[in-house]
Amino acid sequence: MKRLEEGHKYLLDNNKDDGFVELTFYRDGNINDEGFLAGTTSQEVLRALIDRQKFLESQLPHTANQNIIYHLRKAIALFESRHLDRLVEKGIPIELIPACVDGHIVKNPSKQ
Repeated sequence: MKRLEEGHKYLLDNNKDDGFVELTFYRDGNINDEGFLAGTTSQEVLRALIDRQKFLESQLPHTANQNIIYHLRKAIALFESRHLDRLVEKGIPIELIPACVDGHIVKNPSKQ
């Protein structure tokens, strides 16, 4: 991994000689030419890692895979918790964020 821009842009080794894949995280005001946010979030990267781990498990099962997936999911939950904390700190009334039928901000997939 090579850092191009602290906290926002990285080159990830793609296991080829001098080969890299660029990973860019968006930040406030980072809009591309089409008017969209340029970059991704840590949560989205974690979702990709979960999907990758599930694929690896299907190819060659290992006892660590479920533990890895669990902790990646916990990391997403922590990122989202931090986001809600920051909204409260900014004075944003999170009670006005539309809730699901069961009263939670995030829909419980087990009740769908």
